[in-house]
Amino acid sequence: KFSLEKSMRKHFVCQLKQRQAMAPLYLMFKEMVPEYVIPRMLNKEVIADPRSTVTVLFVLIDNFGDYTREKQNPQSSLKFLNACFDKMDTICAKYKVTKIETVQEEYVACVGVTMEEQNIDHKVLLSKLLKAAAEILAVKEVEVEGGQKVAVSFKMGMHTGSIVAGVIGSKLPRFRLFGDTINTSARMMQKGQPGTVQFGEATMNYVDADKVVDNSTRPNNGIVTMKGKGDVQTWVLNTKVAAEEGGVKPDEKRKSALSQMVMGQSVEETHDDEFDQMMDKQLAEDESAFSAKEEAAWLCWFHENNMGAFALRMNFLTFVFSCVTLVEVFHMEHIRAFSELSNSSLEKAAMKHDVLGKVPPKWRLFSFLFFRLAAFLICLVWSILANSGSLWLRPPVPDFGKLNRRQCVEAGRQRRQVQVALVVSKAVICILVWLSYNVLILERRHQSYSTMHRLDYYNQQFSLVFMMAFFVIINGQVVLGFSSLTFVVLAIAFMAIEDRTPLYVSMTGRVVFVGVAILGSILAYEGERTSRASFRSKVKVEKTESRIEDVLTTLMPKEVLKEWRANPGTHPVHVYKHATVTQSDLCGFTQLSSGRSPFEVVSFMGELFGRFDVLAQEFNIYKVETVGDAYIAGMAEPYLTDQHSAVRVVEFGLAMIKATAKWSERLRQRGEAYKDANVRCRVGVHHGECVGGIVGTGMMRYHLFGEFMSIVDILEATSKEGVCQISDACRKQIESEGGFSNSIQFEERKDELKTSKGEVHGTDEVGGTTFLVYPVITEDRVRNLEEGLSELQKKVKDLELRTSGEQDDE
Repeated sequence: KFSLEKSMRKHFVCQLKQRQAMAPLYLMFKEMVPEYVIPRMLNKEVIADPRSTVTVLFVLIDNFGDYTREKQNPQSSLKFLNACFDKMDTICAKYKVTKIETVQEEYVACVGVTMEEQNIDHKVLLSKLLKAAAEILAVKEVEVEGGQKVAVSFKMGMHTGSIVAGVIGSKLPRFRLFGDTINTSARMMQKGQPGTVQFGEATMNYVDADKVVDNSTRPNNGIVTMKGKGDVQTWVLNTKVAAEEGGVKPDEKRKSALSQMVMGQSVEETHDDEFDQMMDKQLAEDESAFSAKEEAAWLCWFHENNMGAFALRMNFLTFVFSCVTLVEVFHMEHIRAFSELSNSSLEKAAMKHDVLGKVPPKWRLFSFLFFRLAAFLICLVWSILANSGSLWLRPPVPDFGKLNRRQCVEAGRQRRQVQVALVVSKAVICILVWLSYNVLILERRHQSYSTMHRLDYYNQQFSLVFMMAFFVIINGQVVLGFSSLTFVVLAIAFMAIEDRTPLYVSMTGRVVFVGVAILGSILAYEGERTSRASFRSKVKVEKTESRIEDVLTTLMPKEVLKEWRANPGTHPVHVYKHATVTQSDLCGFTQLSSGRSPFEVVSFMGELFGRFDVLAQEFNIYKVETVGDAYIAGMAEPYLTDQHSAVRVVEFGLAMIKATAKWSERLRQRGEAYKDANVRCRVGVHHGECVGGIVGTGMMRYHLFGEFMSIVDILEATSKEGVCQISDACRKQIESEGGFSNSIQFEERKDELKTSKGEVHGTDEVGGTTFLVYPVITEDRVRNLEEGLSELQKKVKDLELRTSGEQDDE
């Protein structure tokens, strides 16, 4: 009972540690993504949920640029930004509106995306969003530092439509919305006026007419021209009607779990039914079998844990074994047992009846000593191996993260060999001990107690001693549950032939003896089960702690994290005199996504951004943010990165272009359904001065700000597909660093800067002339281009033939 209770206690502690380790990660993700996706995230599922009707709200802090230029103080600007975002967070929480993200001075929220909202009329959901928007617009000033109040103005846009909601990224997961609804919402905001909430017909279908401003009072009757959409009829919310009291009282503000972990503090305890249900389900599923690699890793861990006390146990068993043997020999000699048996009148009858009775009495002492010495030597060999640090008995524990499946299985096989040798040794020792007790004394069965010889009483006592010895031997060292069945079979065999041996065991004693063996097997099984649970819990706790640290170090640069932990209560702000940032965009991804399932769309994005993440780590570049299908990363002086190199940032941009082309080519090879897939990457890179700082109190992130980022955006938007465009400032910085290697060259751009939507930008917006960067075309590249051209010519020829055939038919 004690052993079983101990096993259950260990199992409970394992589950408790797993819960305690998972709770901070759960609470942290709760501040980053909607709660309903967290269990799937933790199970590493691809999350791609189609939503037929969602309304997305974009909020722009309209006077942020003016405030920044007026103050000329990055720290004041960030405090102003955080004060505005805090206000919006509170209002959205009040009306249960889902916050999606913040991008520079923009705030994005929506309704209709969570599981709970799927069964609610969208008109009801939209009314909450309109109230939240009206309340945000009613905010005319925010408090920054020292009680100082600063005027603030917003402009907003919203749109209703279908989207795909998914989680992108593993190290730093982002909850993202995909689809035209997002782009249209952003354009509604961009084309709106300060102090208004503008939306189109799709949203108006869910809004009562008395809640909007009469379009006859608006410029051009509310018709707005949008790129790619032409003239669009819009409406503006009547905030006086919409801003009525509503919503629920926001929860009492407590310190963010994320901020507590960033500061290296323990997370405050909180009761969460969703978390409890998730953990109960997860722990119930933990009884599943290990994979081959997991099995090998557990076996090594199990073996290593048991080897810690193995030497002590073997020393103890060897010592006790020798002491018991000496006591038994001296005791039998003291009572002259061997000599009395030799003169016994029943000697011949006993020898005929018993299998072991054929051993002459004068040799029984020597046989007894021989069996005991053999068992003692086996124990001694194991004891010497354990104390000498034998590599066969205790090989070094490998790093399974660096081993392939075959190497892991081989490591596990070495431990199994030791286990088999240990079980065989234990079985041999049990047989030798059993033989030694059988030759110790002759049996005298069919006698009454009045005529029974005094040695017959010792005979029955020795059977009890053997039972205890058997139990000690089989449970002295930990073995696997399945291996312990060997001792059950051995016990049954002993009792089956007991009628043919001198050692006397009653029928009740035989049942008890076999029961002892079965109990030992049950204890071994429970021990193995507890060990597996402990190992599984240990691995999950380690992975969870590692994942938490990965998320924290991805939220902000490592040096910023150290600085903030050293100065709690502050919001570090850094001015980078030399920073180089790149932004990429995926051309053709929208066309590829059309007609695809949400699961495929999010999987595609995850695959591409996963490749970019690997490249960022390879080039030692800090990943700043992902916005839609845009990927932003860069280098600067500390604190952003350890070192700054414009050359490496441009090389990273070219690597993203190459990785996208390879991914697109492999996608086409998947089958006929993907033959038209042609996703290409365009990149913009700029060098200059920018500001970095922490934004947010809940879902905090380290952002880069300034006109600098607008230039990066223009350079990317006006770049050509499959090409990296850099600013003149970036070119000068590259030349000051010694230029590119022979594999890269750049040329001055002569044509106008035009986006894919037809918007034209002047060179004065990007600091002068821009340059296009290309890899130098090698012989292999020329050969590939020639093959591509030949294939293209064949397609053109086939198209011409089909066209001429159709014309003939007409």
